[in-house]
Amino acid sequence: MNLNYRFLAMNTLVGVSNDRLKEISENDFSSLTRVQKANLSNELGEMYNSLSTFKSVNPEIQQLATMCMEQKVKIAESDAVVNESNRAKRAAVQQGKFSSYEIPWMNRGE
Repeated sequence: MNLNYRFLAMNTLVGVSNDRLKEISENDFSSLTRVQKANLSNELGEMYNSLSTFKSVNPEIQQLATMCMEQKVKIAESDAVVNESNRAKRAAVQQGKFSSYEIPWMNRGE
């Protein structure tokens, strides 16, 4: 979906963001290409930035913004490339060895 979230009114933004987050959460991220993941990650970033404007006004908006970042983390985790066992992959994800997607609170300057 190619939607500019910056220019939506608060009530419209909440409805559109809620619907879009439901669509995104239903995706199997491991089956998406890197380009699709990058596009979704960028869209979630734009959505988060737009929702952040209204976070102090409404707790529901705070929750939606948090969900945006959680989905970005899931996308990044699905893109962690480790040619070892699942245990090693989980360890790499926990140590912050994600792909190049920007996750503000998890960016460790790699």
